[in-house]
Amino acid sequence: MTPKLFYGLTIAAVVTASAASITYYTTRTWSSQVAAGDAVFSELADQQEEVASLTIAQGGESITLERGETGWGIAERDGFRANADKIREAIVGLTQLQVYEAKTRNPDRYSLLELGDPEADDAKSKLVHLRDGDGNTLAALVLGKVKYGLLGPGRNGVYARIPGNDQSWLLNGSIPAPTEVRSWADKTVLDIPPEDISAIRISHGDGEHVVIERANPDAETPVFVVANLPDGAAMKSDADLPFHVQSTGQLELWDVRRAASSDMAEDSVETTIDIELANGVNVTLHMVTEGGEEHWVSAFAWGGAEVANEVRVINERARGWQFMVQDYKAEVFGKRMADLIEGDSEEGS
Repeated sequence: MTPKLFYGLTIAAVVTASAASITYYTTRTWSSQVAAGDAVFSELADQQEEVASLTIAQGGESITLERGETGWGIAERDGFRANADKIREAIVGLTQLQVYEAKTRNPDRYSLLELGDPEADDAKSKLVHLRDGDGNTLAALVLGKVKYGLLGPGRNGVYARIPGNDQSWLLNGSIPAPTEVRSWADKTVLDIPPEDISAIRISHGDGEHVVIERANPDAETPVFVVANLPDGAAMKSDADLPFHVQSTGQLELWDVRRAASSDMAEDSVETTIDIELANGVNVTLHMVTEGGEEHWVSAFAWGGAEVANEVRVINERARGWQFMVQDYKAEVFGKRMADLIEGDSEEGS
């Protein structure tokens, strides 16, 4: 029987949040008969349900995904829900990694394979670490450069090494290993189709309002108009209300934080967006722009008893959190009358 690759590996690691360091000690008994096609982590396929955490670290950044009673969460974001399918993809990817060929043992040549120290400030490598519920290591690997098309189109490889061991390898297979929160979060907060929306009311902190309403509630294809269009004003040809309504009903996070984790800065700008749905559900978005750069949105739903379940579903996803959105989304949420009409005109009532 071919000896199992990486048999006898024991690893102790401490990976803390950004601005902290990683202390790593490894002992390893290498097989002298490693062969192409051998699984890198031969026992992991049977240990997938034991995985309690997945940590990915690069330079001063790290992200830890933890399995809890209600599912996977992001440790650095107070347990905000993570995308279980993406985590499963990473774990399965580790189980499927196979040896392709041995590469250098010379640390001076690691940079060619992007396998240098994952703790370095300018690190291109990443440390991936799986642990069980007791903190024991199930798998640990330093990932380097991807070898695209190793075995044909779409069949990539990756350069890798076991932490603390000089030998590097080209492996058949690859896994997703980003460190950004947005890559692992369950990022869809709202996804309301335009045909479900009756009205959108945008209220700015300076008193300006923009009201967009559906003009044909009984038609299959919705048509929207600006309900408080100033007298004599003409809509811009590129106002594109259908796109605006569609985009307003879709909220995806770029980052996330607890709603009470940050006081509003003195230079913050506030905007409120009320979305009225045809079924009686109302969704209120509150957007705060801090320092003219970061846009944070909170959301909550409300309505009568007949839509209590729909309200509950939205609030379970959104209440208690603030979601960072990109600039283009902030422009949608912060639409002003001047963005919609030709020339200069004062806001309608």
